[in-house]
Amino acid sequence: MPDQFQFVAAAAQHQSVILQLQRDYFAWVMHHIESDLGIRPTDLLGMTVDAYVQQMQKELCVHTPPEHWFYLIRHGDQFIGNGGMRRLPNGDFEIKRVYLQSTWRGKGIAARLLRDLIQQARQQDARRICLDTGPFMHSAQSLYRHLGFQPCAAYPGSEVPSMLAPHWMFMQLDCSSR
Repeated sequence: MPDQFQFVAAAAQHQSVILQLQRDYFAWVMHHIESDLGIRPTDLLGMTVDAYVQQMQKELCVHTPPEHWFYLIRHGDQFIGNGGMRRLPNGDFEIKRVYLQSTWRGKGIAARLLRDLIQQARQQDARRICLDTGPFMHSAQSLYRHLGFQPCAAYPGSEVPSMLAPHWMFMQLDCSSR
């Protein structure tokens, strides 16, 4: 089934699609943060979720290689998810916003996207690829471990607010040994 999907580089004409997918992603994440951790979204972000999504979309959801890669996942004429990677100030890379609508999860699509992103980082001589994941994202954590990611300390450049960091999981993939 993953072969029926296409990864489309984000472009200006995709902004409304990206914004909707990011709203869906953050609604899901913030629901868990509030229900599981008792932290209100506005207390965590210092702004509304929608304002945060719009702000971070401009920073994270851009496709400008070799600094940022961001893809929409398309099935037919429907966009069903997204994900990307950015270069951190220290030269490492960070996986960002890997998200699929719930009906499309568990079909190997995210794994294919992650393998492509890892390959792109390695082509840029990545030393390390980092990511952060919520304590409720069990399937994602399992996939990351399967791809070789290991737990690590919070890393410089992560967008995870300090209030959330003690509850969050940070992972890394050492690319120095291929």
